[in-house]
Amino acid sequence: KNLVDGINFYLSRIPSLPPSEADDKNSPPLHKNVRNKASKANFYNVPLNNNITILSSAVAPDIVTPNQNFDPSLPEDEYNPRSLPFDVRFTATRRIYAYRILHSYANEAKSPSYYHSQPFEIDRVWRIHDDKGNIGELDIDGMNRAAKYLVGTHDFTSFRGKGCQRASPVTTLDEITVHKERYHGIVSGFMLTSGMENSSAVPNCDSLPIPDTFNMITVVIKGKSFLYHQVRNIVACLVEVGQGRLKPEDVKEILEKRDRGAAPGMAPAQG
Repeated sequence: KNLVDGINFYLSRIPSLPPSEADDKNSPPLHKNVRNKASKANFYNVPLNNNITILSSAVAPDIVTPNQNFDPSLPEDEYNPRSLPFDVRFTATRRIYAYRILHSYANEAKSPSYYHSQPFEIDRVWRIHDDKGNIGELDIDGMNRAAKYLVGTHDFTSFRGKGCQRASPVTTLDEITVHKERYHGIVSGFMLTSGMENSSAVPNCDSLPIPDTFNMITVVIKGKSFLYHQVRNIVACLVEVGQGRLKPEDVKEILEKRDRGAAPGMAPAQG
């Protein structure tokens, strides 16, 4: 209640826009910056503005989840609670990660400058571009075959990130799938003219069609829990398979070695 009253008090002293000439003449001087000490005194003297206010507020109820280990034969107490408080990390019974990769490659008809032609995907995908076109499209079938070796309960030391706080490297992955689809990211006819004095100098996106070599690859990994950086390490290994640097059978050998140094590096967090 005190917080709502305080916000309403502040909002009521924000002047209405635009002010009339009469208000300018008859009203006390308005503060320009409430952080300025000289203007704080005027903050409490400005005319009230009842157009902006918080009508109501409510405290969100506590979320509880059933205790799966509750024993009805024992008395309900702090050691045997019927329900537990909800926790995003510890209460979840299943997790699904979707890692996105925007992959492209150059050929004789396409320019490698398309690597930077998708500004809305910056920091939202792992951007991979084969500027020489030696590898071409990723081998999605091979990536899916390699992923099958990782499904189930295994010791994932080879894919465990440094600094993992879990006592055991053994986890269970329920499913890993790799999908590919043609990328359609640019809205036809969109003009990047915001803030430009000479809009004619900005090319229309129709002149920058997305080539056929652009594909969005999504790696979906499902499981109850994961090791630190396990998903990103698995994705990096699957990409090595897709690029032909590893065989699908190599992933099984990497898993059985239980050595982080035997696996490739880690995929970036942007995916």
